[in-house]
Amino acid sequence: MTKLRLSRTLLPEKRLAVLCAVPAVLVVLALMTLLAGCSDKEPWKNLSQEQKIEDFEYLFDILEYNHPYLALKVRTDGYDWLAHRDEFEQAVRDAADDKAFAQAIARMLRQITMAIQACFSVDRKEETG
Repeated sequence: MTKLRLSRTLLPEKRLAVLCAVPAVLVVLALMTLLAGCSDKEPWKNLSQEQKIEDFEYLFDILEYNHPYLALKVRTDGYDWLAHRDEFEQAVRDAADDKAFAQAIARMLRQITMAIQACFSVDRKEETG
């Protein structure tokens, strides 16, 4: 009875073949997923009112619980961005299509940015002045 022995020089070659095959398989799977997603024959449709509100609420909640400077702005300048939730939500409800929805979200996010920039610009003026 003879035993089949693999020489040690073959092991690195097999390892190399496996290492090359794994990324190739992943690329093929990614391409298949991408192409399958593009095969939808229905035309693209706008978000429904419920989807817009759900997206708004999700984004607002993420910012409310995770944005580090919202509480700072309330303490330093008394500007409470979170108090404008109803105003932002109404703008989302009034959005007739996805473009108007995106613009409403962008306005909401710009208000955060302007508030935070104002907070830091005051700090810089105090440092330089």
